[in-house]
Amino acid sequence: MGKTWNMIVSIVPPHIKSVTEADKFIPDLMQSIFNWCQDFEIELGNAGLKDKAFYVKRIKYCQDFRRLFPHSDESIIRNMLGAEAESYTELGDLEAAKKTITGDRLSCFQMVSEGLRV
Repeated sequence: MGKTWNMIVSIVPPHIKSVTEADKFIPDLMQSIFNWCQDFEIELGNAGLKDKAFYVKRIKYCQDFRRLFPHSDESIIRNMLGAEAESYTELGDLEAAKKTITGDRLSCFQMVSEGLRV
């Protein structure tokens, strides 16, 4: 994926379930993980405009982010879901895009936002 993302994943222990907690765990970075994660998602989307392979990477990144940090702010989780759906749309997979923002995945999001483990 990306060197920085791989570093974050390798350093942050598994008991940390939100990006805010990750920022507290590694407090002296030049940029917060909270901000970097959102910037990275946006840049993957921008790169996808020139090379659709980046949409595939963006989908995986958004899924990994939600799996690793399921207790993050509702706004960042919704943004990741939206970015994933947008990427599926750009790849022509409207069914996957629809499933990303409705159905089981939305139910999982609602459970996560209510503090339940998925």
